[in-house]
Amino acid sequence: MAAEKLLVQRDDDRELVKPFLKNWTDWDSHCHYLPNDWEASVHSWLKHGMPMEILTDATDSAFGRPTVESRYVFRYMAGIIRNKMADLDAATVAELGASDGA
Repeated sequence: MAAEKLLVQRDDDRELVKPFLKNWTDWDSHCHYLPNDWEASVHSWLKHGMPMEILTDATDSAFGRPTVESRYVFRYMAGIIRNKMADLDAATVAELGASDGA
C-alpha cells in the first residue's frame, strides 16, 4: 500500500514538471545543460507558489540572452526566478501592511 502511494506520488511529481521540461527541450533538445537535480528545483519553486508560466518565461529569457553561455542558463534562470520570488514576497508584505493600516 505505501509503495503504491510512493509510485503514484512519483508519477504526480513527474506530471507537474512536464511543462517545464517541454519548454526546456524546445531550447536544449537533449537536456545537455539541465542539471541532474533540476526536478527538485522546479518542485521547490512550485511549492513556494511560483506559477509554471513564470518558470517557463524565465527559461525563455535565460536562453534568449546571448551573453549567457549555455552551460550557465539554468543558473541564470534560477536567478530570474529568485528575483521574481523576492518581488512577490515584497508585494505580499506591502499588501499585508496596507490592509493592516486600513
